[in-house]
Amino acid sequence: MNGLEDSQDDSLKALKVAAIGSAFLTIIKFAAFWMTGSVLALSAMYDSLADTFSSAVNHIVYRKSREEADTEHPFGHGGYEVVATLIQGTLIFVLGLSLLREAIERFQNPTLQADEYHALPLAAAILIFSAIGGLLIQFVLLHTIRKLEEKKERSLTLHADLAHYAGDVAVNLFSAVGLCVVYWSKEATWDGLFGLLGAGFLVYTSVPILHKAFRDIMHAEAPAELQQTIVDLVMKVDNRVYGIHELRSRELGPILFVDFHLSVESSISLLEAHHIAEQVQAKIMSELPRANILIHIDPHLHPEENSWEPRYSLPVQHLSQEDSNME
Repeated sequence: MNGLEDSQDDSLKALKVAAIGSAFLTIIKFAAFWMTGSVLALSAMYDSLADTFSSAVNHIVYRKSREEADTEHPFGHGGYEVVATLIQGTLIFVLGLSLLREAIERFQNPTLQADEYHALPLAAAILIFSAIGGLLIQFVLLHTIRKLEEKKERSLTLHADLAHYAGDVAVNLFSAVGLCVVYWSKEATWDGLFGLLGAGFLVYTSVPILHKAFRDIMHAEAPAELQQTIVDLVMKVDNRVYGIHELRSRELGPILFVDFHLSVESSISLLEAHHIAEQVQAKIMSELPRANILIHIDPHLHPEENSWEPRYSLPVQHLSQEDSNME
């Protein structure tokens, strides 16, 4: 478990850096909004506010979602991560709608005071600086995600955070350009128009986050590529394995739940079949360490069991004796 604990520590450090960095960016963007009253500056501030909240919540729930199963939670605590992701997506969606209302009001009643107009270049500079800060936060998160992937780890929270900050950089640059357009054109209507686009972007970024959370809540099947990986791993274990069927898989935060029927040579003893099942389980967990696996052993009786494609048309290649020995 040392490798998994190291992964947790790396992830928590990355989330802490993201939360602190985003909080700082939120403060300076509030200054830009306070100086200009611009909807564009408000959209950038809302985006960073959502990022700060998300990173802070993720830092709190990350370790909890990876705690071992207990008597009250026999399937683990992965649901904490899903609930946190759902809250984040909802927050971003609500902020997007709030910004949409402000942008419509500014578009219908374009006003720009003299002091606000002269502050626009400084506000644009603040947003460009914020974009650079967002890129640095992205670098930290991406580096951590790659380290996790090397250890076959999966983190919904880190991927969600990475998506947030990628959007944050785009919003900052877009808002800076919009402020420059308003400054050069001396027309406040552009602020409302660009603000409408910024609000739409916030709503748009919330959709995939909410979609992933709802997939986990509704026990949707794992991606076909992941299922194929499981099948390939199973078929590499022993030449007495003839195939698998009734494969079911779903994800809940960092946890992958898998169960299937394992077709083995009918002449071997129960003890041997059990040993093969243990090898299969170990093989899968060597690649997917947070998998929760349940295997039902079936004797191989029918030739048609040599392939498994009841729903997903995933090909199964049975290893020859020579290939099995090479494994």
